[in-house]
Amino acid sequence: MAKEIKLKLEFDDDFDFDLVAISCHNLDYQLVFEINKLLGFKFEKCQDPYLIKRKDWSFETPSFYEYIDEEQRIEMFLVKNKILNKLLMKELNHVDYFLIIKENLSQEMKHLIAELRKIEIVLHAQEIDPTNFDSAKNLEF
Repeated sequence: MAKEIKLKLEFDDDFDFDLVAISCHNLDYQLVFEINKLLGFKFEKCQDPYLIKRKDWSFETPSFYEYIDEEQRIEMFLVKNKILNKLLMKELNHVDYFLIIKENLSQEMKHLIAELRKIEIVLHAQEIDPTNFDSAKNLEF
């Protein structure tokens, strides 16, 4: 009789974006203005709200900024962590904003974070590994 072998497949969440947590008590448009001014980005308010649907709640983000540079092949999004008294990432309740960087082939993260920290209204900026947080799924779109 042949020996039976059982295999167990486990899948890790594989996020296709880099994530920067930003602490800043100013309003989102003020932060966007400072980022655009210092870093030369062109963040604009997104006209289509981002819909977040979970089992126990769902809502549309009222404030969402995007910067897409097709020449550099990069997409960046700035979104508030706290929206309508809900946290996108409840594990990081001290974070005010997330900078989501998709298809990052041109931005060196250490340099970007160092530049963000130079902005006077930014209290703290830090790269976050989304695989360490269950609620990072709320940032996928």
